[in-house]
Amino acid sequence: MATVFKWILDPPSSLGSVSDEFAIGDFQIRLVAACLDIEAVTTGTEETAGRLAEEYVGLLRGRGVHILLLTTKDFAALPPRIIQVEGPTQKERTFILAAVRGARNGLLARSDAALRQCYEYWDQAIDNPDHALFYAYKLMEVLKKKFGGWAALIRTLALRDKIEYVKRAANDAHMDERHACGELVKNTAHPRFDRATALKYTEDILRAYEQDLRRDSDHLAR
Repeated sequence: MATVFKWILDPPSSLGSVSDEFAIGDFQIRLVAACLDIEAVTTGTEETAGRLAEEYVGLLRGRGVHILLLTTKDFAALPPRIIQVEGPTQKERTFILAAVRGARNGLLARSDAALRQCYEYWDQAIDNPDHALFYAYKLMEVLKKKFGGWAALIRTLALRDKIEYVKRAANDAHMDERHACGELVKNTAHPRFDRATALKYTEDILRAYEQDLRRDSDHLAR
């Protein structure tokens, strides 16, 4: 049974504008605003999760994000204070986003190469919403190559409908730029696919690949 260990990154405003999620070993790391959740999917211990949290925060500090790692109990015990949260400038957000992704890449340096590449394409899909499905398809192509073809990918992840939906959406000229000579087709009166649905399915496929790697733990070993 999965167990989730929680920490607060203080000050809370430091990472309030970004989020991330990735797999490493038996753990799933989720950063949402100032909350760091590390889920032990099967047998990971609190001690191991704590060391992973410390390493992750150390990598963030090394990239200029000045934060403390606190348990929820320690954070609740802090004296009352006024926390003013202001939206970051574009420059600040770009800096924080680069730090978060750099910390992730640091933790995953010895993990599965295809998984790291999938995360990079997923980042680009999030960063470029107008052309998100182009990067979603690139992510799928990484997995196609890893498994040796579409049929093997579908068979292994058992997500035929979602994989086929993303493929068709990415190849539809009304949805994205993949086959539109670099420009979006403007006639979207009756689109056959929903972009948000295609991206949700892409994330589902990515999470399914993480689970598949856990069944062969050498690929996620550090």
